Amino acid sequence: MPWLLFVLAVGAIWLAFSTFSIGLAAVALVVALGLIVAGALMLASARISGLSQNPARMMDAQTLEAVRRREMAAAASKGDQVPS
Repeated sequence: MPWLLFVLAVGAIWLAFSTFSIGLAAVALVVALGLIVAGALMLASARISGLSQNPARMMDAQTLEAVRRREMAAAASKGDQVPS
């Protein structure tokens, strides 16, 4: 979808340079700028959402505390220094 916006922006720029009307050229350039910004934001949003973690895989507070206790018990049984 963002690539479609970029193609439409190129079309608006082509319209701006091929018309003899200053008003139409200004409107076409503003539209092209808006389409380019929207396409860039869509690409950034897709990249950010692709890098985010899956919330279903996150541990809740009780599970995290149980894992910490288990690790501290394992370290204490080995005689290692217990992290605080």
